[in-house]
Amino acid sequence: VYPDPDERVYNMIFDLRRFIYVEKSRTPYLETIGERVNKILREIKERKIKVEEAYQKLIQIIMEVNEIQKRREEFTGRELSILLPLEKVVGKSQQLIDSVKSLVKELEKDGMFFQGWNQKTETIKKVGQKIRAFLRKQKLTYEEREQLYNEIMENLIKIG
Repeated sequence: VYPDPDERVYNMIFDLRRFIYVEKSRTPYLETIGERVNKILREIKERKIKVEEAYQKLIQIIMEVNEIQKRREEFTGRELSILLPLEKVVGKSQQLIDSVKSLVKELEKDGMFFQGWNQKTETIKKVGQKIRAFLRKQKLTYEEREQLYNEIMENLIKIG
């Protein structure tokens, strides 16, 4: 469509950034993708990467976004808020999917995810304890666990 590769890359960046900006409130886990798109833009401007390399990276990101969109039909926002950050660290597995689904069901059954739960400090703390306990069962380093905990809680609080 675009004969000029530079123009094509800048249009891809523009489209991805617009998509992420629009979707970010419903899908906070797209923010990390947005950060990667911004990093690519910075690297192009600072001439740290060539346009062809940026194009390849953007194609990967677009495929990732499409995969997430497909998975949104399969999982709830809360499930994806926990699942996607974890998969980045431990990889995809059916066992992980099942564990995350049962964790979210347990939190819902315990009445943790009521309307406005993310405004109540006490409930946020209880949800956080369950998330921490869940993360301790995974084979993670302390740093990975802390980073995942923060990312997951941030996502869950934004989704509500």
